[in-house]
Amino acid sequence: MKITNWRKIIKDNGLTHASSRKLPLITNSCIFFGYTDILKKKLGYSYEVIGNIGKKDQSYFLINEDKVGKSFYKVAKNKNLNLLINDLQGFLNENKQKITKVKKEKDYFKVLKIILDVYPELLFHIGFYNSIMRYVKDNQDRAKKLGKSVFLAAKDKDILANLIYTEIEPLLKNCVIKIGKNKGFEGDLLRYTTLKELKRYIKEKKISKNEIVELSKRRKNYLYLVCNNREYITSDKEIIDSVYKEFIDIKRDTNILKGTIAYPGKVIGKVYKAFHGVKISKPGYVLVTNATKPEDTPLLRKFAAIITNEGGILSHIAIVAREFKIPSIMSTKIATKVLKDGDLVEVDAEKGIVKVLKKAK
Repeated sequence: MKITNWRKIIKDNGLTHASSRKLPLITNSCIFFGYTDILKKKLGYSYEVIGNIGKKDQSYFLINEDKVGKSFYKVAKNKNLNLLINDLQGFLNENKQKITKVKKEKDYFKVLKIILDVYPELLFHIGFYNSIMRYVKDNQDRAKKLGKSVFLAAKDKDILANLIYTEIEPLLKNCVIKIGKNKGFEGDLLRYTTLKELKRYIKEKKISKNEIVELSKRRKNYLYLVCNNREYITSDKEIIDSVYKEFIDIKRDTNILKGTIAYPGKVIGKVYKAFHGVKISKPGYVLVTNATKPEDTPLLRKFAAIITNEGGILSHIAIVAREFKIPSIMSTKIATKVLKDGDLVEVDAEKGIVKVLKKAK
């Protein structure tokens, strides 16, 4: 497919850069299946068209967030959300038990098969909960209209995120590495297959030299779209760089950022940037990150302030900021692109504004 065709699908469907995560292609393929096929079958709506640019392990998601939010609400207004979330909690517990049980299995192909059965189901839950967030955004009235269910969804979403990042992803990676070692190739390359491709490999237990070459390219760069139940994927660097430049790497030179207030207050401090999860606590510093995760929680309380690219009133950062009373601004979209380690910034979480007072040398 030509560059113009990739751009046309993205533009015609109103896809924009919605979030970034450190995830391999196989996980993103499970996400896409959960957000489209499973969501459609179980709840009657879907994300329809969704894209992903992968550069090494960094994934940039392209989604029409407004359309997803509207689609969710059309379906949700005729359902009892509390009952639906309770049902999903039951499925969540069942799938958690499957993951716990399979850790003891010595047949890595069997482990991988169970992961691929469970993972899209769990990610369908995430897709549903993210639909709620995309509908609510920062609108207090919408949150009130949905009532208690939005807070149940936010809580379950954090539980799921913790399960994904601390259990399933490490298990999946360990599994493919062991399979590769036994079969005589670099098993980590299997993390750059799509769901259909990896299921086929599990069945056939064969991988060609050409497939290994292609997966090696994808590990560096890939562009992946699901549109009208069809998958499109390329490792063509020229296409990927062009799409990345147009839709993701939008250059911004600014000393002022605006976002949504997670918790009020005013702080001046130096930036500590942690894009792939918070590894250490830096007392008195201003944390700048893409999004906070449940496993980050113990390290967050000592930061003087927090700034995130993503977030809404029901996101993890909003909940933690209120709990720890940390002045925080979320949903800036570009904080990690604009701010650098050591920058001196003023976080005005009364107005939702971040000012760069002095650039780091």
